[in-house]
Amino acid sequence: MTLEERLRAQIAKEGPISFHDFMEAALYDPHEGYYARGPAIGPQGDFSTSVRFPAFRRAMARLVAAARDALPGPFRVVELGAGTGELARAILAEHPGLDYATVDASPGLRAKQAAAGARPVASAEMLSPAPGLVFGNEVLDALPVRRVAGAPDGGLLEVAVDVDARTGRFRERLVPLRDAEVEARLAREGVWPQRGQILDVAPGLEAFVRAAARLPDPGFLVFIDYGDPAPALYSPQRLNGTLAAYKAQGRFQEPLEEPGQRDLTADVDFTAVEHAAREAGMEPLGLATQQEFLDALGIADLGLPDEVRAVAGAAGLGSAFHVAAFRRGTRVLLPGF
Repeated sequence: MTLEERLRAQIAKEGPISFHDFMEAALYDPHEGYYARGPAIGPQGDFSTSVRFPAFRRAMARLVAAARDALPGPFRVVELGAGTGELARAILAEHPGLDYATVDASPGLRAKQAAAGARPVASAEMLSPAPGLVFGNEVLDALPVRRVAGAPDGGLLEVAVDVDARTGRFRERLVPLRDAEVEARLAREGVWPQRGQILDVAPGLEAFVRAAARLPDPGFLVFIDYGDPAPALYSPQRLNGTLAAYKAQGRFQEPLEEPGQRDLTADVDFTAVEHAAREAGMEPLGLATQQEFLDALGIADLGLPDEVRAVAGAAGLGSAFHVAAFRRGTRVLLPGF
């Protein structure tokens, strides 16, 4: 059976499934999940990232140099969610012989990363701690989310996925929230949805960050992604959450169509990222915009004005993306912090 048929069969047998489980299958099913298939990323694929711009790749190579200068001796780079390996190839070209590992759940993408010269593994738990730099560019936004809704009585519901008996299509249904950890996180962060408001909360975010944070010892951890601290991310002004689907460079608001054929993403809760990194023994360096971060790396000297504006301009990715940085075992600051 296809992934869609298997999801329908599961719902027919068990009843509605959480949106989290639907999203996890759509992205990471080992046979038909979006990332398991090794999706096309870039201008000809479903979506593009800052990595497609040479100036961004050169700036990240400068970040590697700054981290290596701060940590004399053995040094390793770990890239989380390294996609097609384009960034790994560019950094290795500027730093020949660098120990460069990648972590990616997608077998297809790991093959591309190996072809770029990296040493890919399926999970961070497969690597031992070592001195160096660990970073992820647009990796946290791909973690499955629970769609939490404010209930009329002030409590919490969540979006589940059912099958419409009349049309046969997937449909949303509100059910009681079945994740005490998500409720505890919202309470800890001091945020709560209004009646009818949707919050997209990734329950696996903190575990993912803790697993990554154990790797640089001593060293640095850097995440680049779209998102905000919890008060802004879950503001009442965002009534419908931040979930989106991407296909053929288009952004769609309907996440239940074509499971496995579209990329599903949600904005990152940087308050939760900081909490998890602290729990893992890392010291926060701060949260910068991508513009501030890339300017500190001297991106203006690394490419044509148009591409620099595309990734570091205040009107585009430069303000939409944030960079969270952490350190352990060193007093050196990274550029931009």
